[in-house]
Amino acid sequence: MKKLLMLLGSLSIIVGSVSTVIACDNPTSIAQSIFENAIKTELDRANEVTTQLTAEQYKIDFNDNKIKVEDVIIELNYIVPTHDQSGSFHVVFTPTVVGKYNQAKEIKSSYNAIDYDVQAAFEAAINDELIYANEIKTRNVADNYNPAPISDVEISKNYVEPISPEIDGQFQAAFTPTKSGIYEKATPRVSSSNIIKYENSGIQKKFEAAIDDELALANGIMNHDKAEQYSQDLVDPYKIPGVKIILKYISPTFQDKGLFYVIFTPTANGIYKGTDSVPSQKNQIKYQPQTALKKAIKEEIQRANNIKTEIAAEKYQKDFDSGKIKIRDVEIGIYWTSSTPKTKGSFQVVFSPKTNGIYQGAYPIRSIKNDYEHIIVLKDYEKAIEAMKKEAERIDSITEQKAFSKKYNLDNSINSVHGNRDVIPGVEIRTALGRDHTTLPWYYWINFKPISGGIYSSVGIEVEIIRQFKG
Repeated sequence: MKKLLMLLGSLSIIVGSVSTVIACDNPTSIAQSIFENAIKTELDRANEVTTQLTAEQYKIDFNDNKIKVEDVIIELNYIVPTHDQSGSFHVVFTPTVVGKYNQAKEIKSSYNAIDYDVQAAFEAAINDELIYANEIKTRNVADNYNPAPISDVEISKNYVEPISPEIDGQFQAAFTPTKSGIYEKATPRVSSSNIIKYENSGIQKKFEAAIDDELALANGIMNHDKAEQYSQDLVDPYKIPGVKIILKYISPTFQDKGLFYVIFTPTANGIYKGTDSVPSQKNQIKYQPQTALKKAIKEEIQRANNIKTEIAAEKYQKDFDSGKIKIRDVEIGIYWTSSTPKTKGSFQVVFSPKTNGIYQGAYPIRSIKNDYEHIIVLKDYEKAIEAMKKEAERIDSITEQKAFSKKYNLDNSINSVHGNRDVIPGVEIRTALGRDHTTLPWYYWINFKPISGGIYSSVGIEVEIIRQFKG
């Protein structure tokens, strides 16, 4: 057992181990360098985005979740240029609070001005509809194609229906800038020219039967909350044998509507090889601030839900105070009470939308309120014995010693050791008073020892005080 020996007010600590300290010139600098190396490829790519064409492609890849770095939050800040005003582009890379780069600071790409490019703007405007039109390969989908309106763009459906099993049909969509519109000088685009069969082949019918339930589910997803839930639930895109499910989901934002549909395509060399892919309905998704808030706080609320000790609560508070925990347009309120040896502590975080922020209108979301037992540490033990220890250290006469013993109901017999377990719960106090000869000073020994199985037994440290004084 370790002992803290206090002799005439001095403190010596006897520890049967050796500690090794590894010094480092600047650990923060090293952490920052490691973080910079981790994001280098994506940072370089972001720095090179200087045109609307490359900015729009970056946005597409970002929405398709192709731009990601483990333990890093990537925030795209792209203001689309218009025919009368330049835009801007930059990306912010922020270490997650609990990830391997959590000691590093955020890094921003260069802030690049983006000039308006009419062709790039036109391509961006029609991109989602063009991709969907390229997937129209069956009669049922072609018959029911109804493109969403695009401002200043005329969309025409060039569809020749198949009239017999021997005579195929054809489908193609054309996108043409309207006269006097903002894309007037852009070059028109057309989708792929796809052959449409009069009726499905036997294997095509089997393919569509296999995807029928999932297709119906995807067709029914028309709001933000359901779209987010589907994207989270689609863990295995190959859950239908012989089929790959490709999710096309662009989350709605405070400014823009989102888009949701799913493409069912046969796997290479699978049981439906040779069949045509089938897209679900293309549904526009309206922004819901409650769903957006829920998504924005997902990682932080998971962390808060798992805080079940005093140490973890203190660490969360420290990270918040240092600015490591922050979410755009969200007020984070931390509500926790410290535990004591006699009372439980509690911890909860409330995430509230800021007034006039992008989540305005959403209700606050609370983490689970966790109660936790107190974990006894050295400072608890020291606090328990502190007052009595200080009194003992001030004893300078036999009169003061007798008053001390009387106050705490301690045995004051001479030249013997006595124990008392009633003064401080969980602590045995042993004392001894004596002198070797009537001409020599008195000595008074007091020892604080955690009781085995008591509330401080895990501390395992004794504290001793020896006082010497004349009569």
